[in-house]
Amino acid sequence: FKGAEEQYQKALKTSPNDMNTLLGLGRLYDRQGNSAEAMKFYERAVKAHGKNAVVHNDLGLCYARQKQLDKSVQCLSKAVELQPENARYRNNLATVLVEAGRPGEALAHLSRTNSEAVAHYNVGFLLHKIEDATGVANVVEASNVIGEVSGKRCILLDDMIDTGGTMVGAAELLKEQGDI
Repeated sequence: FKGAEEQYQKALKTSPNDMNTLLGLGRLYDRQGNSAEAMKFYERAVKAHGKNAVVHNDLGLCYARQKQLDKSVQCLSKAVELQPENARYRNNLATVLVEAGRPGEALAHLSRTNSEAVAHYNVGFLLHKIEDATGVANVVEASNVIGEVSGKRCILLDDMIDTGGTMVGAAELLKEQGDI
């Protein structure tokens, strides 16, 4: 990394606001776990190239790695605003939205660049991934229904039922919303 850092610093002397150099240094420090130094270069890139979606995306991902989810969502939303059809930016935003407990918003973004089935699958996968990472299972903490289900038959599926708590919680949520 030392050689890359030296080359990037040399390039900055020639062109202090070069977007690729600023992002390269930000990514280099980010990968080394030096978030504070990475942020300096990502923020410089945003200041110099604020109309370019990639700078907002990279800054948003750095915030996400630091668990600063609100700032991450703000930056990633700007990247999506600048390039609304970019699936990668929408996927990044959806991932952070799910982590922030906002799966409905994540689904809306994923549905813009994927089929409904793929969007629902990806939100479910992200929710499952968070469950695996936290080690929390058999605890129901549902707060909303993702998608339009009113007036439709609802089918509840679970990969494994041991206590039934997940199924009961999901059914109660649907009942509260008048969908059962």
